[in-house]
Amino acid sequence: MISDEDKKYILNRAYIPEHSIDLITTVSGGEPFLIDDYFCCRKGDWLIIVGYPLNGEYAQDIFENFLQKIKKRFRPEYISLMAPEIPPAITAICREKQCDYFYTLNIQTFTLKGALKRTVNKARKKVFVERSSRITPSHDNLAQEFIKQVNPSIEVVSMATPLLVPMIEESFIYDDISNAIIRAYLSDKRFKGIHTLILGCTHYPIIKKQIERFFEFNIDVIDSGDAVASRLKKLLDEKDLLNTGKKGEDEFYISDYTPYFKKISKMFFGETIRLELLNFWK
Repeated sequence: MISDEDKKYILNRAYIPEHSIDLITTVSGGEPFLIDDYFCCRKGDWLIIVGYPLNGEYAQDIFENFLQKIKKRFRPEYISLMAPEIPPAITAICREKQCDYFYTLNIQTFTLKGALKRTVNKARKKVFVERSSRITPSHDNLAQEFIKQVNPSIEVVSMATPLLVPMIEESFIYDDISNAIIRAYLSDKRFKGIHTLILGCTHYPIIKKQIERFFEFNIDVIDSGDAVASRLKKLLDEKDLLNTGKKGEDEFYISDYTPYFKKISKMFFGETIRLELLNFWK
């Protein structure tokens, strides 16, 4: 268990993204801790080690000693390691390797000048950070900003539809209730004359036909799942990895099993499928 004092120590000395306690614990689902100036995270027999020391320069001999110490203490079956250099003893038994680059801005000696400094000082009085799971107008504005960079002529409108997910999960589909809710949302004047509608939730493809019917099949309704699959097919084809032969068997792996998930999966595929629980964190 990590103490408040250790959290403060890590926060004050963090200099790479993986020093973020919230980031690593959210991704891994593990328990964070600090040992010998190295931030680590543990989930069962899986150990994540951030080999960038929080205080001082990286030294391979010191880090190798640390690895031996922590392996002896926890005896993990799996280790995920990120470090400036991977010790030869680890490289020899490593199953998967990737390289990345970090660039550090020395804010102690970095100075802003002229117009840039005035802009930063002005922004500092207005900018704030809010932690939330809601989609706000600020998110919409950011999305539109990106889209405008791709195609300035595109006009984008968006709408929150909080009733659609519970409606689908309660199996209100192709009936008067679902048609009324869909009509209430899509009758909004913002959608008048639209060319394309993007379904921004994994549940919504289940009611795609109802949405298309509401628009009398006159607009394109984009299912994000189909879009991703089409892009993946194109990439596999470009790299000559696409299977053009006999169709293989479908296998479905999930990180957590609930009766509800089994029910919703049948709604997606139109039949009962076999779900296999798999610990992705190992």
